[in-house]
Amino acid sequence: MDSTELKKIKELSRDPLIVKRIVKSICPSIYGHENIKEALAVALFSGVHKVVNGGQRLRGDINVLLMGDPGLGKSQFLKWITEKFDRCV
Repeated sequence: MDSTELKKIKELSRDPLIVKRIVKSICPSIYGHENIKEALAVALFSGVHKVVNGGQRLRGDINVLLMGDPGLGKSQFLKWITEKFDRCV
């Protein structure tokens, strides 16, 4: 990571509306559904690798289950996330 990227990340971290900006950027082709987009954003920023007693490693892959009425866009959300972030399966 070069210094300009680091500077931009630090600048964004001070933005009071960063959560709204991140939520708005997730699957922009689907209008609304901010609660689903926020849940996906939270999942993206979690999922760290863990080392438990004895040195056993647990993968930090992200697992999400979306439930809802047909036509909600569940598969479009998950497809968009898996295309953009390689940690998602």
